[in-house]
Amino acid sequence: MEIESTSELLSHPEHAIYNMRKWKKMGFDMCHSWSSSEKLQEIYDKQIDDTENVKVFVV
Repeated sequence: MEIESTSELLSHPEHAIYNMRKWKKMGFDMCHSWSSSEKLQEIYDKQIDDTENVKVFVV
């Protein structure tokens, strides 16, 4: 599970992308990313192809 701050998503979106892709190399079955920022959903929609194993939650 990753929790992304709004400031991190706005200043370093590439880090959020990295976080959404690193889980498999680390031996996890899937990745959940959480944020209060809609930017997380925007990054996910544009950059992530594995929508079965990578989930985002904007709350």
